[in-house]
Amino acid sequence: MNTESRSLTLRWHATLLAGTMGWLLLTGAHGQAMDAPATQLEKIEVTGSSIKRLDAETALPVQTLKREDIERSGATSVEELFRQVSAASSAGVTTTAQATGFQTGAISTISLRGLSSARTLILINGRRTAVYGGGSGGASGSSVDINSIPVAAIERVEILKDGASAVYGSDAIAGVVNFILRKDYEGAEASASLGRPSKGPGGKDANASIYAGIGNLERDGYNAALGFNVEHVTALMGADRPFARRYNPAYGNDVTSGFAFPANVAIPHVGTLNPAYPNCGPDSINDVNFSKRCRFDNSLFDSLEPDQKKASANFNGHLALSGVTQLYGEASYSQVKTTTTVQPVPLSYQNTLLPGNPYNAFLTNLLANQYPTYHNAAIGPGSAAFLLPPSSPYYPTAFAIANGINGQPLNLIYRDFANGERLTEDKADTTRLVGGVKGSRGGWEYDASLLYSEVKVTEDLLSGFALYSKIMPLLDSGTINPFGPTSDPAALAAAKSDEFTGQDFATKTSITSLGAKANREIGMLPSGPVNFAVGAELRREAFEFNPASAIQTGDVTGQGGNQLPQSSSRSVESAFAELDANVLKNLEADAAVRFDNYQGVGRTVNPKASLRWQPEQHVLVRASAGTGFRAPSLTDLYAAQATSVTSNGTRDPVQCPVFNANNPACSFQFTTVTGGNPNLKPEKSKSYTLGLVVEPVKGTSISADYFWIFLKDQIVDGGLSYATILQNAQTAAQFAGFVTRDANGQIVSINQANANLFKVALSGLDLDFKSAIPLGRAGRVTLLSNGTYFARYESQNPDGSYSQQLDSGLTVGGGVLSRWRYTTSVVYEKGPLAFSVTQNYQKGYNDVPSSITQVARDVNAYQTYDLQASYSGWKSFRFTLGAKNIFNEDPPYANYAASANNFIGGYDLSYGDPRGRFLYTRISYVLR
Repeated sequence: MNTESRSLTLRWHATLLAGTMGWLLLTGAHGQAMDAPATQLEKIEVTGSSIKRLDAETALPVQTLKREDIERSGATSVEELFRQVSAASSAGVTTTAQATGFQTGAISTISLRGLSSARTLILINGRRTAVYGGGSGGASGSSVDINSIPVAAIERVEILKDGASAVYGSDAIAGVVNFILRKDYEGAEASASLGRPSKGPGGKDANASIYAGIGNLERDGYNAALGFNVEHVTALMGADRPFARRYNPAYGNDVTSGFAFPANVAIPHVGTLNPAYPNCGPDSINDVNFSKRCRFDNSLFDSLEPDQKKASANFNGHLALSGVTQLYGEASYSQVKTTTTVQPVPLSYQNTLLPGNPYNAFLTNLLANQYPTYHNAAIGPGSAAFLLPPSSPYYPTAFAIANGINGQPLNLIYRDFANGERLTEDKADTTRLVGGVKGSRGGWEYDASLLYSEVKVTEDLLSGFALYSKIMPLLDSGTINPFGPTSDPAALAAAKSDEFTGQDFATKTSITSLGAKANREIGMLPSGPVNFAVGAELRREAFEFNPASAIQTGDVTGQGGNQLPQSSSRSVESAFAELDANVLKNLEADAAVRFDNYQGVGRTVNPKASLRWQPEQHVLVRASAGTGFRAPSLTDLYAAQATSVTSNGTRDPVQCPVFNANNPACSFQFTTVTGGNPNLKPEKSKSYTLGLVVEPVKGTSISADYFWIFLKDQIVDGGLSYATILQNAQTAAQFAGFVTRDANGQIVSINQANANLFKVALSGLDLDFKSAIPLGRAGRVTLLSNGTYFARYESQNPDGSYSQQLDSGLTVGGGVLSRWRYTTSVVYEKGPLAFSVTQNYQKGYNDVPSSITQVARDVNAYQTYDLQASYSGWKSFRFTLGAKNIFNEDPPYANYAASANNFIGGYDLSYGDPRGRFLYTRISYVLR
């Protein structure tokens, strides 16, 4: 049987299985109520299993955040909530603020175990939801945006801290986060909150929500609930936080930019100088490390927290058809608008243009006719050269004479203050629809549903983004002052008219899924029942990326090159089975297996086994082992390929074993090919857990779960860097498959497309503590704590060796892999009064050496304390006052953060909160 026939057969079998189950379930909708035996306690389905149980403490480690836990955190967004979950590392995460400097589409993600958001499966009510797509590649193309999930709509969050591919399929290598939204609600509830930092004008947060439901499923045969939520967070600017700087001479760290205002002048065989030295002016600094030029610290002009507006609506309804069968539906819509501010665009001959850009012809003509005696090897077609003519009223004649270049054009390195700061608005519209039927027949409990999930993202450039083809000729005319404010209104108007405004790209991702599952007790052993679950799913995934024509040609400044359209889709067929049995007294065994077939990628089978042993009432031992996989995303596979070039002066160690200035292979810009790779194969993993839960006294529980994860065939966005490939003759030979050479051995291109590379091995310990201490008439005290300790996190290097990533500011995936994180709360309750104090702790780590002095240093631990008080003793109202980071602790300074954050300096924004002390109040009204 050929590959195509096998694929058709597999799809037919999966379709037949889903159709048969769907028919059984639909016919079961008219079965007799007596088919379902009555039970005193309702069984529940816990994340990580398809079999319902009475006991929520399963063989797998699951952390549950209940509604009261969420309210006590004071979080108004899911991103803020997960800063207090120790298993959610800052490594591999993308925050909303990272849109300042990166084209992320303003996505916010969750990264369990530091394995990135692409390996953390996000579910809503136990079902998948579409990935974000905004920004096309990287995390945006393979991760779910948690900005679209309103905190007010969440009933609880279940965090499975174990691989779950055997139950849920792809992406669950690091674990699963399941957001359970509110349902079966009767009554009405309204709440509003206001919050703001104790210093500075930005970072304010206003939130309002209303939720109402009617009907009781048992009494009335139906329930319908509808909720609305709106929120506005105002921007917090770098100028308002002195610790957010890229220029820190006290630490010997300087990652400021030579693209300055006033502009610097690049003089061949001399270097980079500034005409205004030693007075750089108001927007650039006199830098002791680069004393002959002006430097620019962009941090003051960037938003540490972007301006964000959210609105959402969600519906949940159930209709009983009989005593055991019901129809249900879910519908939700959210819109998130994020406005990001970034410093003005850098412009100089170092900006590379594509061959077809109209400015190339303009520059060729300018050099031939206006400057026939000017010769500079660095300037020519392909470079966006700002050549200030001697005729310009802003030409610094004295400076030119002093440097022997009078009468020649000045080659400037300039920051485009004529067009000002860049403003970008990302708008994400998320729609999710679910319809299904569930009930029981013949002892089977079944659930069949149809899901459609869609995310549309558009990005608009509001201001500050000029077109190379228009702004460069204007600059070369000499009418814009590169050394100070331009006083000519006509020249400034001309600069603004050269801007690109409007939509630069639009994306759409979607999932259409038909799924069915059923479970029942199929037998009885002497020690207890045997339960079985089976299910199947047919899914269609689609992705579109449509950049504006100016983006496709790379003509928009500040966008990092060109981007091309992309459109792709695929089908996924899955089937799974799970068996659970009490094999011995107090020993429960569970086994699951899942088959997945991804169109264009292939088939995979992943098993999992777990044990739950309870030798006595107050002691539980649990263990699990399983395999996992992550199918490459549509953007990993099919992102449009584009060409770029290496940095100037790149050397080919094969053709240039000894440097020779006359040999082009010794100093050249080689062509690189970037984008998707349709030949990618899935990542594969093995995971293990071993845990202990004890209840030494009533009301107190302690759990400790050790975990191991081994990942191989890691999909690396951008593949292997050309610097690694061309490091020396040995690496050039080792990675020769990434380099295309002509018949003479000269490099034609270097493959920088996505690739399967490297392995990762990690292990650690999750700890959880809960204790409720009754105080009689004085009330009750509850102690809560959860923490994660990493024992090992090693990533493979290109030479096959491994590097420890723990406690290091230089991680492969970005962010920090802290060895030890925890959150501890003390809650006091007496009647309507509740008071809590929470400590959030992240261990310090070893920083990279400072950029100037190369001195190694350690980043301090980050420790904050939160307070909250609430009162619910007046009618149906509840009043809450709170303060986060009550001691106003700044995020710890880190050298590495400047390069990791690209534009924002001084602290790691993947875990540091720049707001400082944050005060908030909330009022809720509940009508039952």
